[in-house]
Order: sequence, then C-alpha cells, then structure tokens
Amino acid sequence: MKAKSRYKEIDEAVFEWVRFLRSQCGGRRPLPVSRALIKARAIHEAKARNIYSFKASDGWFWRWRWRFNVGKTVALHGEAADVDLAEADKEVDKIRSAILDGKFHPNNVFNMDETALFYRTIPNRTYLVCSDVDKRQAGKGSKLMRCKDRLTVVLCVNATGTCKLDPVVIGSSKNPRCFRYNGPPSIPYFHQAKAWNDRALYRRWWGEVFLKKIREWTSDPVALIIDGFKGHDSSCTDPLGQVMVFVLPPNTTSVFQPLDGGIIAAMKAHYKSKLLDKVVSVARKY
Repeated sequence: MKAKSRYKEIDEAVFEWVRFLRSQCGGRRPLPVSRALIKARAIHEAKARNIYSFKASDGWFWRWRWRFNVGKTVALHGEAADVDLAEADKEVDKIRSAILDGKFHPNNVFNMDETALFYRTIPNRTYLVCSDVDKRQAGKGSKLMRCKDRLTVVLCVNATGTCKLDPVVIGSSKNPRCFRYNGPPSIPYFHQAKAWNDRALYRRWWGEVFLKKIREWTSDPVALIIDGFKGHDSSCTDPLGQVMVFVLPPNTTSVFQPLDGGIIAAMKAHYKSKLLDKVVSVARKY
C-alpha cells in the first residue's frame, strides 16, 4: 500500500498540471516537463495555498512519481511535435486524393528524401574489465565518438518496396582517397562543398538517376512525393510527362514523409552494423 502524502492537494494539483502539459487537447502540442519544472510548479502550488512548510526536495519528487506512476524521463527527438496535425491532414488529404484520382499504382508511387550520415562515429559506451584498475583513466573516450565527418545519402523507394533506387552519396571531396585506392564506387557519388544536397545536385539526381530508373521500371504514370526543402527543385519536369511531383506541406515531413517512418532509421542501423563488423575485423589483427 502506498504511503499517504502530507500534501495531497499539492501532489494532485501538480499531477493534473503535468497531464495538461503533456496532452494534445485541441491540437495543442505537448510540452516537455523536466524534474526542475515539476518541482517549481509544486512550490507554486504550495504558495498558492499558503503552505510555507512544503519543500520540493528530491525525496518529495521521487515519492510523487511513485504515487502517480510517472515513468522515467526520456530524451525528446525529432520535430513531430511541431506539426499542426489538424491543418496538415487537410493538405495531405489533397495529395492523397490526387494520387488516387490519378490512378497511380502503388508500385509507381515513389518517395525521395536525404539524410545526414556520420559515417565514422563509433559507440560512446564501453564495459570495463577487471584489468581496468584505473577506471577513471579507462573511461576516457576518443574523438571518433563525436566525429562530425558527414556524408549525405539520398534515398528513393516506391510504396511497395519493390523498386529501390541506388542511394546517392554526396561528399565534400571531388575525388575521395578511397576511390583512388579501391576503384570507382558501385553507387552514384556527387560532390558539393558542404556535402549537402542543393538544387544543382537535385537536378542531376532527377535526370541521371531518377528518370533513368523510372524509364527502366515502367511506362505507366509515376508519382514522386518530396518535401519542400529548398534544395529540391520542384520546377523539374519530365519531358515525357510520365512523372508527376507532389510536394508535402511545410513542417510535416517528420509525420507524413514515408522515408521518415523508419526506412531511413533502418538504413542507418544496417550501416552501423556493417561499420562495427568492419571495426571488429580490423581489431582482430592487433
């Protein structure tokens, strides 16, 4: 049985306030709630009731969590909470209706997006063994844990997953050293000063990679869904009129972009697995 609180009114008022902040009533975005914020609110509730003996200590905080089954803190990620879902749904419904009315087969509905890949980053945690006598010294890491060497990977796939275009890798070097020693890459490689996609590279991807693959894939109408990133040149048109481009509404890609629904994350997880396998195989030599 849970122990009774000396300040039941304060506890309940704080819990209701936290629930309100974390709710999405009326399309409102949930707000982050930290321990410091909860303790500050508790002090506010105590003062409002003229209870000056109350202390928002760590002990009170942990007991409050226990009483109301408040879970552990989690790191917030992404931008999905910034999306006005009610308004965005209307715009996405227009795109959905246009695709359905256009009689595009799911095999011919494509999505394109790019993502940053920190290709040299290694894990930042380790297990210590008995021989690690000086644990403070053994706990020191490497710059590779926060390595900022970045590539951009451009992905494009159809709705059924039956047609996956070769990923395009964008780097800052025109002729990377690895190509000089290992030969030309097996997938398209573009270069740009900041290793990022811009309108010039998008037009190159459109002509050299996308349209070329579409001509091989089908002669039926094709829909391409992209986001409104300024590096995407939506003025690109298919001279044969086979491809129709649909642009997602602003600030909605984190929710409605198909590739952001786990495909990009799966690609990065697969790459990390291959990277660690390479690290293990090299480490065996020493």
